[in-house]
Amino acid sequence: KYQIPAATNNKRPLSGEEMKKLLETPADHFEEKARDFWFLSYLCNGVNMHDIAEMKFETNLQTTQIIFFREKTKRTHKTNLKQIVVQLVWVSHSIIEKYRNTDTKKGNYVFPILQPGMTATEKKRAIQNFTRFVNQHIKRLALKAGLGKDISTYWARHSFSNTMQNNGASIEMISESVGHSSIKTTANYLSGFKVEKKQEMAEKLMDFMKE
Repeated sequence: KYQIPAATNNKRPLSGEEMKKLLETPADHFEEKARDFWFLSYLCNGVNMHDIAEMKFETNLQTTQIIFFREKTKRTHKTNLKQIVVQLVWVSHSIIEKYRNTDTKKGNYVFPILQPGMTATEKKRAIQNFTRFVNQHIKRLALKAGLGKDISTYWARHSFSNTMQNNGASIEMISESVGHSSIKTTANYLSGFKVEKKQEMAEKLMDFMKE
């Protein structure tokens, strides 16, 4: 009755080297916009396009932070919602300034993906269209960059989590950053440390001999 264990389904993070290639590859206007929003997602704790589209001035966008609740958890968890706090860096600031609505009054969306007064159906369609746009053009750019990967917006979330892990962040911190309700969910995002980091740790196993 023994069953061969199923292989672990490794998620799809990009390495730092791959993201550098993505940034440095010449892009047309559409690819540049897709890349900008992909990296905005990456820099904002792996936030998805739905949450980016729903962001509003004053409500979510602060001077040095973005504070929000994931739309997904709003639908599935009516209580104990986890607030996500994103620390903004100069790159995310520049992307926001590049694409934000010019009218910053309270109640307006940060980006012109959605418009006030839209019905739920219209909002859903607009978000789907925008996500499709980003996915379509980031794939093209990835091919130009020689990555040969079927990259999508979802990769930004995995890339954020794995970069945090490889930079020494605890799984608890990563879990809080991405808004997971369970650390087990976060663990599934993490593909493991880089080979270089594993080698570094392996070489320290006999450090007691140096004493």
